[in-house]
Amino acid sequence: MKCCPSCERELTVEDFHKDKSTGDGLACYCKECKRRYDVEHYAQNKIRIRLRHKENHKKYYATIKGHLKIVFGNINKRCNDTSGKDFGRYRGRGIQNRFKSLDEFRDYITDELQVDPRGLQIDRIDNDGHYEKGNIRFVTAKENCANRERGVAV
Repeated sequence: MKCCPSCERELTVEDFHKDKSTGDGLACYCKECKRRYDVEHYAQNKIRIRLRHKENHKKYYATIKGHLKIVFGNINKRCNDTSGKDFGRYRGRGIQNRFKSLDEFRDYITDELQVDPRGLQIDRIDNDGHYEKGNIRFVTAKENCANRERGVAV
């Protein structure tokens, strides 16, 4: 028998978790009290963790590196996701993402194009060309709308 300091009940050894770091090899609190404690503290910590993650997420994606990760992911989605709504206008027309990795894409944008892409949209210079070196640029939304495929009026 062992007494739980939280509920102050004397319980059997089976009502306590094992803990090799204690002298008697049993946890201090009974399983029921430990579960109750974990539930209460997990909920509080979960909210704190979620808020911290959200703040870090905003900070990261506000950087050039983070913004380019989103852009690269969107390019891959347009060109590779067969269930995506834009697939027919990109990979369905044969347009591919020719950048082998996110790092190659980032290096090209920052080192060769030397542009800060935040607030701009990626655009293919040749609308029938691939996403590849020499065929992409970053432009304003207005410029991007002027360089798109026009629907045929019926």
